[in-house]
Amino acid sequence: MLPRLDATSIAPVSPARAIAALKGVADPRQELFERSLQTLVGKSLQGQVLGRLTDGSFVVRVNGTPARMMLPPGAQPGAEVPLTLVALSPRPTFQVGAFPGGSAAATLSEALATALPEGAPAGAHAAAPQRALAQAALRANVANAAMLPAEHLPTLESDTPHATLSEAAKVITGVLATALKAPNPPTAVIAPAPLLDRPAPEAAKLAGALKHAIDSSGLFYESHLREWSEGARPLADLAREPQMQKVLDGGAAKPGAALTDPATAQFINLQLASHEQQRVAWHGELWPGQPLQWEVSRDAPERRPGGADPEPAWRSTVRFRFPLLGEIGASVVMAGGELHVQVQAGTADIERLLQAHAGKLANALDAAGSPLSSLNIRAARD
Repeated sequence: MLPRLDATSIAPVSPARAIAALKGVADPRQELFERSLQTLVGKSLQGQVLGRLTDGSFVVRVNGTPARMMLPPGAQPGAEVPLTLVALSPRPTFQVGAFPGGSAAATLSEALATALPEGAPAGAHAAAPQRALAQAALRANVANAAMLPAEHLPTLESDTPHATLSEAAKVITGVLATALKAPNPPTAVIAPAPLLDRPAPEAAKLAGALKHAIDSSGLFYESHLREWSEGARPLADLAREPQMQKVLDGGAAKPGAALTDPATAQFINLQLASHEQQRVAWHGELWPGQPLQWEVSRDAPERRPGGADPEPAWRSTVRFRFPLLGEIGASVVMAGGELHVQVQAGTADIERLLQAHAGKLANALDAAGSPLSSLNIRAARD
């Protein structure tokens, strides 16, 4: 296993990040709730008020998931309420629009949302502190959407039906629960074999092999399956992915296999995490004896009031171990049409050697149509 790359910042972009283990989530239901909203920031949703809780909050179905939130005065069970998801971090935050019976002054208030476990009422002793928390959050227009234990949830009114999860949500929750049982769930695709038979200095061939490694890793199998169904991808491409190979080896996929097979569940969790974090990591060998750790990620741009939406920054981080150069790490960042490269050498001697040849790299990138905006080469320091 290669050591992690601890890179410093590259002006004007943020520092390169080493691959880090994913943090476990305390409750898969909250993780599922937040993931279902991942692509909906800034979009309008239609919530359905399912019932009122004894602390004055409401159970609202949001994007197919029952959630607990504060609503403006006038909200009634059975009503439709327009919502706009304005933020996911640190917790989902909604802006509540006008609804029948609601006051105009309430249209800019935000909601306190909490994904509810299936059929989990709580004792009345929790109502008072939860009411104070909810009212304080509503007055401050700040959402605190965190998963609460069942014993801390307020009591449902007698005429309010209990929240339930759909069958698909139950399956995904079960898969996540199975995946999180592993002590060290994978955070990267592990290649079973080297990409190339022998060293290949040709950049085009090496780039093609890396592209193929990600494309056939199985991380994007479902989207590739849709492309095949639309006639945009040949079946031979799908046959190279692990999901199809498992089907071909076993004759047929077993229903619910992800609920009992830890490896399958962990890979599905890796797929979900890659989508949520906008990050893909690959570990393997380029050719026999040449290990590589590679990560590609998309950094969310910082929005400035009144300005145009900036383009996201793409970051590619690699780590090698060479026979003569030793440990080498590099981070390549493309942001707003600018290319920034940071290289980390294992020793000061290798740092000086790489700096002496930095002009060749700059000339090669310029000839390829990707001129350098910044280049930083330094030795690793404890």
